[in-house]
Amino acid sequence: MSDEITKIRLELIKELGLMAYKFLITLNSGAFIVLLTFIGNISDDPRFTMNLGNLKYAMYAFLGAISLTFLSMTIAYLSAQLKLVGKSLPFSEKAFGHIVWLTVPVILAFCAFVIGATMAIQGIVNS
Repeated sequence: MSDEITKIRLELIKELGLMAYKFLITLNSGAFIVLLTFIGNISDDPRFTMNLGNLKYAMYAFLGAISLTFLSMTIAYLSAQLKLVGKSLPFSEKAFGHIVWLTVPVILAFCAFVIGATMAIQGIVNS
């Protein structure tokens, strides 16, 4: 019974992790594309002005979030491969260290999205 519960928990962890990666990649790449489309559509509209500096930094934030998500995915892959040979990432012998390695880049990726969205909103001014 205990082995079955462990398998279910591991499968749940795997599914939630995959959903988080898909969510972050879709969210940030979608935001990047929407921002590009928006810039193209309002460039001729006199009702809006754009602060291109803010919009540029928003795009950097979205790209940074995508990069952090891929970094987290790479860390997860390396961690799994190291486990196969009985090793672990530095400072991740205990569960807390392992969780830090996997979650910090994801949390930073989401924070980068929030920063990018805030910069994008501030970069669009209704005249």
